[in-house]
Amino acid sequence: MSEFPASSPELIVLRDQIFRAVGKSTYLYQQIEKQIKFLNASITLELTGPQNEWPDQLAKHQSFFNKQTMGTLMRWLLEGLYFTSEDQIKSQVTNEMKLRWRFSLQTTAEYVQQRRATIDAFVDDRNRLVHHYFENIDFADASMLTEMVKELEAQHEKINEEIQNLNQIVQLLSESSQVESEWWASAEGARQWETIRLQNSTPINFLEWYSGIKRDRDGWAVFQTACDVMKKQYMEEVDSFFNTFKFESLQSAATASALFEFTEEKTTDGERLLYRAKATDYEYTTSISSN
Repeated sequence: MSEFPASSPELIVLRDQIFRAVGKSTYLYQQIEKQIKFLNASITLELTGPQNEWPDQLAKHQSFFNKQTMGTLMRWLLEGLYFTSEDQIKSQVTNEMKLRWRFSLQTTAEYVQQRRATIDAFVDDRNRLVHHYFENIDFADASMLTEMVKELEAQHEKINEEIQNLNQIVQLLSESSQVESEWWASAEGARQWETIRLQNSTPINFLEWYSGIKRDRDGWAVFQTACDVMKKQYMEEVDSFFNTFKFESLQSAATASALFEFTEEKTTDGERLLYRAKATDYEYTTSISSN
């Protein structure tokens, strides 16, 4: 039986405290969701194909994480953000040009295990608050309401600790992005960016495609034949290419792209140039140690 009547001022104050505290917890959890959506979308980014398609790819990449639940996002962040000295970065080798940016923190296996347990408990607390918190509550029981207030205050502290943890990661990400931006603005970064633009141009993409369908059993294709077919099918794109890039020939452009191997083959009329695409998988990775 409750210590106070249901309409007593003491109970009204306790109820108001609980409703305000639940609202505060809900707001703080929403801040967590915003942070982990941002981090999941930011720590790994992969863009493929022509550069003019990248804005749409980026928009789809960001919107994908907006549709995920907190539990899924927090577990993905744990898996994508941290790595240990025992981990190996596995890449699938392909001939498709990709620009991939990754931010990661090196730590210990023990810390990853600890974070996994913390995340599981954190998500359980959030789901209980949102879906089940007011089940079996006696709003006329002052002692129960008092305990609920204490529980919610402790929850606020726990959520704030997680927000501070995420804020530190965001700060590290920001610092890393600044370093990346400065590098891309440097002379070496500008040269690398020019290479990326070249590797994503129509002639280079065509040469990669042609070498895949017209190669012999050793993987070689006839370079001049590939160029002849390209000029017939993509005359405007080839003209535009030479207006954009200052190469004297398609062979010099293909050589500069660093995506192909070349060899001379003797024929009855002399020699002909063969080429084949190299297996490529480019990844720009920024790693910062974390205790």
